[in-house]
This record gives sequence, structure tokens and C-alpha cells, in this order.
Amino acid sequence: MKRLRRILCAAGFAILYGGPLFPQEVEQNNENTVIERSDASRVWLSGQINVIHQQHLAFFAKYSAENSLRSEREKATSLLLTLYTAIQLTSSTELLLDIESAGGRGISDALGLAGFTDLDVVRNPTLGAKPYLARLMFHQIIALSHESTPAERNFLSLARAKPERRLEIHVGKLGITDFLINASRARRVNS
Repeated sequence: MKRLRRILCAAGFAILYGGPLFPQEVEQNNENTVIERSDASRVWLSGQINVIHQQHLAFFAKYSAENSLRSEREKATSLLLTLYTAIQLTSSTELLLDIESAGGRGISDALGLAGFTDLDVVRNPTLGAKPYLARLMFHQIIALSHESTPAERNFLSLARAKPERRLEIHVGKLGITDFLINASRARRVNS
């Protein structure tokens, strides 16, 4: 377990500080990345590290219960490591695999009011540091028109252009929140 966690940490640092793995036609506008990455590669490799430290001083509480924010001094740190990988099999077919490790805890075990301040552990405060499969997804794009529109590559799709009218099929282990976040981001960009 510890060995796999160390490997994930090393992979994360390699992604952040090691330079691009497939440096062909590197795009110049990587404002959201630490390192440059190729826009032409059929392979996607990236990572994310979230470290959240919280603490509060002791305070007076007239009432408290099992799920209340504890009144004694408290501090806690959570760590979430995510390794995103994908391969574009054809221009319309992709396979995505993401592995995560979530460790630590939030203040008052991320229950009650404390849960809203550390969303990395509130979704499942019993997760340990053991890596788990976060996503395994097959993504297929079926064109319904010949016209295409530029698309931003991200951890859910490697396509640089998509048909204006299309049917997208996602099958596998995935989270609906990924698609809701991407949909709201696309609406802000297009407005």
C-alpha cells in the first residue's frame, strides 16, 4: 500500500516538474498547467494534488452532538492525489483511466458544518490512502453532421475538434459531477 502511494506521489511530481512526455507541436497557451503539454499527442497524462489543512481554536458551545463541530482545538489535513490517463484510439474513440488516493481527514471528521469546508473528504470520510479506481471510461463520438467545431482537450476528452451535431457515449465507471462541471464551464466560455 505504501509503495503504491509513493509511486503515485512520484508520478505526480514527475508530471508537475518533469516536463512533457510527448513533446510534439507544444501549444503555447498553457495558462492552466505547470508544464507545457503536447496538443497533438494521442496520449494524455496529467495529475492533480489537493492538500487541505484546517484548524480552529477551542470555543464555547452550549450544545453539541455526535455530528457537531467539536469545540476543543482541532487540526486536520487531507490529501487527494489523482492520476489522469487517456489514449485516443481513433479520432472518435477514447479510453480513459484515472486512479486516486484519498487520505487524511477533515476537522470534526468532515461531518456537519465541517463537511462543507473540506469537500475532498466529505464525499467519503472513511476512504483510506489505498489507491482506488476513480474512473474507467470508454468514450465514443458519433458524428451527426459534417461541420466541426474546435474542442478543448481535457481529462474527459482528447478530441481537438468535434462535430457540431453529435452523439457522445460514455460507458464505464464515472461520476456525473465531472459532466456537470464541464457543462457549466462550457456555458461560461460560450457566453
